[in-house]
Amino acid sequence: MTRCIFAGAGRVGIGQEVIEPGFQISQRADFFEAEVGLETTLRRPIINTRDEPHANPDLHRRLHVIIGDANMSHRMTYLKMGATAIVLSMIESEFLKVDFELYDPVTSMHLVSHDYKFETKQRLRDGSEMSALEMQKHYQRSAAEFLVATRDEDPMSHDVVQLWGRILQTLETNPMSLVGEVDWITKLSIMNGYRNREQMLWNDSRLAAIDIQFSDLRPDKGLARVLQQKGKMEIMFSEEQISQAVANPPTDTRAYFRGNCVSKYVDQVAAASWDSVILDLGDQIPLKRISTPDARGGTELATAQLFAQSSSAEQLLANLTPAHILE
Repeated sequence: MTRCIFAGAGRVGIGQEVIEPGFQISQRADFFEAEVGLETTLRRPIINTRDEPHANPDLHRRLHVIIGDANMSHRMTYLKMGATAIVLSMIESEFLKVDFELYDPVTSMHLVSHDYKFETKQRLRDGSEMSALEMQKHYQRSAAEFLVATRDEDPMSHDVVQLWGRILQTLETNPMSLVGEVDWITKLSIMNGYRNREQMLWNDSRLAAIDIQFSDLRPDKGLARVLQQKGKMEIMFSEEQISQAVANPPTDTRAYFRGNCVSKYVDQVAAASWDSVILDLGDQIPLKRISTPDARGGTELATAQLFAQSSSAEQLLANLTPAHILE
């Protein structure tokens, strides 16, 4: 709920129907109306309880996160995913000893998003108050302690925690210096420039257009994309690397098996999903379903030779063993 202070994408207008002019940190915060629930389009909950692991339910559970904005900043996407992964690891290990039970989580979520100057504190169940920045700093310190306690030597985990700390410190001391790195601050800087130059109010429709144009994915239209091309918004991956990732699945998950089935036997694949590939071998033959319940199965190491030896879907089925798709 509070990670939007670094991972928010920024939005013009306050309220679902923009009932007030202004700017806020998160695009999605105002659209949440419940604490817990199954819905994703009506009465959206902060905690979504949809029980669809799309993998072996005895081994995996799925955290269906719908409160996060889509970032244009590579660095904030990296931090958002990395920090969330570490917090989940702390929870699973029962390491996290935090009691930030909010008195009214939904209202607090809205208030945190509306407070881009970090001037308000949120009321907790025990009657105390904490700001979103204070909560995030506590999580970041806990994450650093967790890596030490578990002797985690993964360089990416340590990089995430260091980045997390730097961003929080800068948000506290000089937030506008994060232009080009944090989405909502970059967007706010652009809009303030237009507002000052053109004497615009927050309810000016041109600002709403800029809001939308900022996240346009077209290289020649999107404001963030243009800033990235000009070196004014940091990138972590080149266009070539991104294109490569779009066209080629990762080699160390079941996505490798699924992706190669689709590319190699495209005319015989009836459907493909998270946990299965369905093959159509002809009119007189029932559809064949290959279950892929293991997220770490079906890797390049396990299946490269299988695909090399299987020129057709029929041969794939004949050569396939559980060892190919189960870790």
